Amino acid sequence: MTSSRAARRAFAFLTALSSVAGAARAAVFKDFAVPTPASAPTGIGGAGLIDPTVGGVWFTEFEANRISRIAEDGTIVEYPLATPSSGPAAIAQYPTSIGRIGFTEAKANKIAYVQPPGGVVDFAIPTPGSNPRGVAPGSDQTIWFTEFDGNKIGVLDFQGRITEYAIPIPHSGPLGITSSSGSDIWFTEFKGNKIGRIDGQGVVREYPLPTPASGPTAIVAGPNAEFWFTMFHANKIGRISQDGTITEFPLPTPDSGPTGIVARPDGIWFTESRANKIGRWNRDGTFTEFPILTPNSWPAAINGDLWFT
Repeated sequence: MTSSRAARRAFAFLTALSSVAGAARAAVFKDFAVPTPASAPTGIGGAGLIDPTVGGVWFTEFEANRISRIAEDGTIVEYPLATPSSGPAAIAQYPTSIGRIGFTEAKANKIAYVQPPGGVVDFAIPTPGSNPRGVAPGSDQTIWFTEFDGNKIGVLDFQGRITEYAIPIPHSGPLGITSSSGSDIWFTEFKGNKIGRIDGQGVVREYPLPTPASGPTAIVAGPNAEFWFTMFHANKIGRISQDGTITEFPLPTPDSGPTGIVARPDGIWFTESRANKIGRWNRDGTFTEFPILTPNSWPAAINGDLWFT
């Protein structure tokens, strides 16, 4: 979902939400302006995406063609990419022991990684115009990614080889993707209105969502071996169990456009792009929403430390 519209809105800030108790009045927001104007910061590293060799949280600048890092004090360092207008989108990190940070280059049709201090290495995806979007680290030093227009799930191994797995239904629009402690990779089908699952042998299983045309967007591994996802058009977040049981939760604010999502011990957090809020599903089944002070900021990705673009 978010590619073209998110880019057009030209995000101006990277933001941190801190000091959250239980009520909206306890939320403290801090905004940090990205040095490059109209850079469209889009993807941000997941919980704990901190490289001990350089520090900071990594994020992508979709329109500025950069991978960047922000320190806890708000200092931002930007790294221009060698491929012109590559459109860096999602970003994720290998385990710290490996030290690589993988990301997708949506416009250049590549999958890449940065390994400080060695710079960026990228790989052309075999399917032309595949529009790679989501990215997630595998358990065996691989990077998994979605091909929104290629209708495939791809994986880059440690030797630089790419393998692609076609999704059974054409034009399903795979978008978000996540890994877990197991070997399976889970993903959303934005156009196909399904949650997908691919195992280590490349076998794809799909689970249709109860709400038609719901626009499943981001997905994350949660507690109890379940997975949580946003439903952009349906104005809901959803949960799917290992056996494919799906539960949907309508959001309090109409037409809020839930986009990014992350699981934390205190609940499931998500961005509400259209409503300009950060939301939380609490363990008791209720919702808490936190209005963002910057008007029309269109919050997109969010990580486990509550940094968001």
